[in-house]
Amino acid sequence: MTDAELTMGAMRAKGWEVVRLRGKRPTGSHWQVTKDADEVGRWIAAGDNIGLVCHQRTGVLVLDPDEALAWAEMIDGLGQPCAPWVITGSGRLHYYVNRVIFRVASASSVGLPRTDLQLEGLSTGDPHGLANL
Repeated sequence: MTDAELTMGAMRAKGWEVVRLRGKRPTGSHWQVTKDADEVGRWIAAGDNIGLVCHQRTGVLVLDPDEALAWAEMIDGLGQPCAPWVITGSGRLHYYVNRVIFRVASASSVGLPRTDLQLEGLSTGDPHGLANL
């Protein structure tokens, strides 16, 4: 099974929305957002990237640790919040969690050192990034 097929299967299973990207930016003047896994397969085949839509309606929140050492220290003390889902193009990890169970004002308020919380917008990865969802 190819990465694209795994990505499409994960989208179908989760019902998540993705946006079509060139690099890390949406293509065109308007976001092309879809839940249609076959359409996403065509985007990937065309060489485009995809991003996971993070929003209240999708129920997705992304943890994006900025400092690996600080993140490792947090995991040693508190445990891993979940398994990482995506290795980004730059080699960093993104963790996708259900935003309903993870409501916080800021990452630092819950002891997540130098970690971006992607609450609204999109999380970008490589074209095959959703394969592990």
